[in-house]
Amino acid sequence: MKSYLISFGNSKQYRLDIERDSSSQLCDIKKSVGEYISSNFPTLADKNFYESMIVKQIPDDKSHDYDAYPAFGNDSIPEIEAVLVREIHDMEDVAVLNRNAPYDDL
Repeated sequence: MKSYLISFGNSKQYRLDIERDSSSQLCDIKKSVGEYISSNFPTLADKNFYESMIVKQIPDDKSHDYDAYPAFGNDSIPEIEAVLVREIHDMEDVAVLNRNAPYDDL
């Protein structure tokens, strides 16, 4: 079994334990989050940041050091999506606040 820390954007990191023969699980997770972001934010310019999964393999001899990380489970993808939606809305709000409205072409 291999253990990984996974996250998207600035979401929290989850510990994911994968049997050696089911490595497609990482691809499925990335695809699920990517489809969610693409369908809900089709015009998002920085989509790659939010769709990119950050994966860090946990060395076998250090596995016990990561026991406190939340395990990736059925409720993890909705949690990740909620964090990413909040981040995207915050980014959009900051962009509006940073506009110099009298001189803006929008």
